[in-house]
Amino acid sequence: MTAVRSPNHPATFNGHFQPISESVAESVRANQYGYVKTPSFIQCAGSNGDKNEDFEVELVTNTALTNTLNTDSIYAISGKIIALNNGSTPMLSYFQDTVVRIGASSPDQPDFSNKTIVTSLGMVTSRCEVANGASDSGSQLEVIVAHCDWDGEERIHRRFNIKYIVPGSKNLVKTHTLYQAGREVNIIGRLVDFDIEDHMAIVVVSSVSITSGHQIGRPIPAIHGQATTSSITGRKFTSFSAKMKGSPNNSPPTEISKTTVPNAKASSQPDQPNPQSTPSRPGLLNKGKARALDAPVSHDEEATEDETESDSAPEPETTPNPKIKRGRPRKSIIQDAAKRMKKY
Repeated sequence: MTAVRSPNHPATFNGHFQPISESVAESVRANQYGYVKTPSFIQCAGSNGDKNEDFEVELVTNTALTNTLNTDSIYAISGKIIALNNGSTPMLSYFQDTVVRIGASSPDQPDFSNKTIVTSLGMVTSRCEVANGASDSGSQLEVIVAHCDWDGEERIHRRFNIKYIVPGSKNLVKTHTLYQAGREVNIIGRLVDFDIEDHMAIVVVSSVSITSGHQIGRPIPAIHGQATTSSITGRKFTSFSAKMKGSPNNSPPTEISKTTVPNAKASSQPDQPNPQSTPSRPGLLNKGKARALDAPVSHDEEATEDETESDSAPEPETTPNPKIKRGRPRKSIIQDAAKRMKKY
């Protein structure tokens, strides 16, 4: 019996982070590579923007031990998030190649509240409509989605749930019916809060896609993009344009007509008269199945003719005919057969 494999339903993030303390590099047996861990925080303002709270997280990456983060800098970081539902600190496993230092931290730095983007793939486990009194959009939908991702440090699969809030706005209210239990969804949203009681991250949905596909609507005609002039010195922008169906690049390959291609077999052989198509006498048909017009020759006359020909001239050598001919045998063939019978 085969073991049931855990589904791969990860959740990725993209945001700006400031380290709380220095990075800790864990080296094993004087190895120059390992896991670098940095304590940081996420600025959250709640689903309605009525709170200001910072939640501690742990930034983890597997890289060279010299790639540490400074406490006096702000970094743009992207990676995968694993927020377990047991009260432990959420782990943000980021990619070192995507780290960008934005600038130094200061009191005048931008506000990054609710600016952490989460893109996830998971399975819907439950849904519930909740009235939202703080907004005029009416009721909103709370969806619990199950995720599973690989923990490279512990070398095990981690299962966790995330709560998604789907607003009842005009552009998202019609997507409430897409969230059904047991359906796989791809969601893009903003990390806005953490539920301390249920130990779950809270994400406000901005977009949703069904992995099984949506209903196909009316086709949208392709619009060619126009090149725009660059307002930045030293930059030249390249615009994209869709190809039309009638363009030469999309034209199907032309088929070669059968009448224009010469017959290879006919061209390789010299022009020879076809005994089947060319009649030996006028009045014969082209098919070779017509009745011969020669007068019947008796056996005695053939025998006398054979005797005179055999005495006067030597027997000609018969050459094999490479081409098989159809129809009645010719008179010369009958005479040759009679000569062979006479010898034996």
